[in-house]
Amino acid sequence: MIEISKILQANNPELSQMNKKTSLDYRNYYIALSKSIYDCAKALLDSVLGPEYSLPIDIKKVAEKLGLTLSSDNYHIDIEINHFKDGYDCLPLAQLFLRKKIFGTKNGDLCGTIHLPDYISDKSVRFAIAHSIGRIAFREQKRIDSTFKFKAYEDLYPLVSTDEMTAEVFAYALLLPYHLFIKERKRYESYRSSWPLDYSRWIAYITDTAQMPEYYSVLACQEIKKIDIYVRYETAKKELKERLKCYSSDDENAQNAALVLYAKTVNSLESRGYPQADIMTILFNESTLIDANSKTSQIDNSVIEFLRDFYITNNISTITSENAYPPELEREIILRLKNAGISANEISAITGIPKDSITAKTITITPI
Repeated sequence: MIEISKILQANNPELSQMNKKTSLDYRNYYIALSKSIYDCAKALLDSVLGPEYSLPIDIKKVAEKLGLTLSSDNYHIDIEINHFKDGYDCLPLAQLFLRKKIFGTKNGDLCGTIHLPDYISDKSVRFAIAHSIGRIAFREQKRIDSTFKFKAYEDLYPLVSTDEMTAEVFAYALLLPYHLFIKERKRYESYRSSWPLDYSRWIAYITDTAQMPEYYSVLACQEIKKIDIYVRYETAKKELKERLKCYSSDDENAQNAALVLYAKTVNSLESRGYPQADIMTILFNESTLIDANSKTSQIDNSVIEFLRDFYITNNISTITSENAYPPELEREIILRLKNAGISANEISAITGIPKDSITAKTITITPI
């Protein structure tokens, strides 16, 4: 654990490296987990609603297609009273009963009933249904015969178990899928009356559009931020690898060497205090080696995060300067750094390329 006093230091390589590792772990675990849950939810929606659906999601139809029945019969007697007897101080939002079909062509399939109270709003009902579906999707493998009863799910603000949190994220993904969120945000921005976007108005808008409780809309928007990081990160990685084909074709070893050179250069520039925007300008503005008539897409700033991760996971600091980089890319990066006003000595220190080689390669390059 790093000392608090070191956090206040202006230049602290140890803290910088720790922050990079923390970002890597966050992307690898938390963001990747959220993405997998959202992918699972989208696959379910695509399966039961078809390719075309919009907000608000017809969650009752989804439940029906999955063999679930909605009921409020005897909810107060069978669930609410016992819920308080068990020491809970939050109102129960729903309870799920699963059964296994024992006859017909679907013998062995799951069906069930979602018991809902009659005192909650329509939006809360929708969330309760989505959450119950999440409980089924991520349930533990327990024996289900005539009836399997889940513990009643509590209303707003309870502290819950890991399984309940997973089901909640799944519910966000069902009621507010990432691709529909992005589409709705673009539509909203197209007729906004002010800039920057007013977050409270946006939340009110998306809450009404998705027909989910405002509390869960806020949490869903936070999860979507994670998904967006993942999507931009993967897109930037893909675009970078596509661009590297200009230097390494489909040679996997050459492409990996190119990534090593880029990762080492990015890490060195960051350690010297270059802001991310400046690094993007230096390394990823329109390439002199790409035909001006070819169609190339803009690489997102997330490429810097990908190269940081590549540097850490591949232990780039231990790779020697004898590594065989693609010659055209090596010359390209040398020229870019030189055009940014960086001396040959500094370029050598940044890239690990010997100074003599740098001097020899600062010749005008003819575009391929």
